[in-house]
Amino acid sequence: MRYSIQYQETTGEWAIFDTGGGSGLVGICRSEEDALLEALNLEERSRVSGHYRTDDDRLSA
Repeated sequence: MRYSIQYQETTGEWAIFDTGGGSGLVGICRSEEDALLEALNLEERSRVSGHYRTDDDRLSA
């Protein structure tokens, strides 16, 4: 998965990080559920747009 979420104890919020594209922090959410849903949405958008190749894509090429 290209995006990961991490709880930030100092703010009590959930941060979303781009772990594959090198752009770092891409969003902050108040709940873990919201952060997970947003990360899944971002993952789907990047997959559909073709801007990021997954490991599965690399293996089949």
